[in-house]
Amino acid sequence: MSLSEVAPINYRARWIVPVAAPVVHDGVISIASGRIVSVESYRGQSYLSDLGDVAILPGLVNAHTHLEFSDLATPIGTAGMSIADWLPEVVCARRQQQLTQDQRTAAILKGIDEVVRTGTALLGEIATKPWPYEAVVAQQSLASDRELRIVAFCEVLGLSPGRQQELLDWAETQIAGGGNDRIAFGISPHAPYSVPPALLESCIDRARSRSIPLAIHLAESLEERRFIESGDGPLRETFESLGLPGLEQYPLAITIDQMIQRVATAPRGLLVHGNYLSADEIQTIASHHQRLSVVYCPRTHAFFDHAPHPVADLMAAGVRVALGTDSRASNPDLDLWNEVRHLLRHRQDLDPRDVVAMATRHGADALGQPTYGRLQPGSDGHLFVLKTAAATEASLWETLLDAQPIQLLGER
Repeated sequence: MSLSEVAPINYRARWIVPVAAPVVHDGVISIASGRIVSVESYRGQSYLSDLGDVAILPGLVNAHTHLEFSDLATPIGTAGMSIADWLPEVVCARRQQQLTQDQRTAAILKGIDEVVRTGTALLGEIATKPWPYEAVVAQQSLASDRELRIVAFCEVLGLSPGRQQELLDWAETQIAGGGNDRIAFGISPHAPYSVPPALLESCIDRARSRSIPLAIHLAESLEERRFIESGDGPLRETFESLGLPGLEQYPLAITIDQMIQRVATAPRGLLVHGNYLSADEIQTIASHHQRLSVVYCPRTHAFFDHAPHPVADLMAAGVRVALGTDSRASNPDLDLWNEVRHLLRHRQDLDPRDVVAMATRHGADALGQPTYGRLQPGSDGHLFVLKTAAATEASLWETLLDAQPIQLLGER
């Protein structure tokens, strides 16, 4: 049965923000079988659900999470600490918790519930071994009215050959399974400080052979850059204190710019964080803008008190920038709209229109899911709704920070 044969549900709103098309004042959006049928101006159509003074946006796209930390009530460590000091605290906290697999699964399912409840329709998740695919599928099947599409990036890391092969084999098994209509798989070589060049190449090869996206944490901290470029500094001291093997492989013989060029050979690459990208590296990313995206996690960035993020420079260069929450290990919640609010408060050099695109369309395109993040015929029918009585489009954007989310609509 085609969408045209299913009776649509029609919502009228003061504002409709398609993101990839002009804003519609006093508009009607029609949805059938979970897909958008039309977006148009109100012209006296009947059989409407009139939502009144609201703005309708696409369901949000959270392009980067680590749901395994969703059991945490507060971030690990203290705000302003360095990555080198934070990592041992994460290891210590997890060792003290001694979570069972059931508890790990419960944390991930709790995180999924939170992102759905706060308006996310599409999620980029870093899936660590063992990721509870069957439990996630079961939870999704019980939430048919509020489906979440997940791109799960199987995480691969390790400085010893045994650990590398173990995680490569696990990732290959997950990816070969193919996922389902709600879960797709990608691969994630964790970061340059935990993934030597040969392992990175193995991950890129798998991304190419399977036509899947690849995500890597990159240029996240100055300590990371120093370690991979010089082989010394606070991060090396941290790794030595943790007894990690394989540190003799650093400094690396490959630069961050060269890594970016290699990741650009994958079908789609997400460069997560990018807090300390150089001007030359930004230009390299821009030269591969069709395949590469940067995922910015604003409140995690603020937690570590990093220097101002080069997001404006990235966008000026034509780089696609998406938003992520990262995890509750460095963020108080997984509410992506709170990332938008943070940017509206603290990065007033950014156009609110661009910030909304980062939270929707750019994230969807980064994840290779073009039917999300925009309101247009054939797109996903989950809607993010904000309360606003803005009288003009200009005032809609000017008062966006004050607009309160009221619900996530979705018809299945």
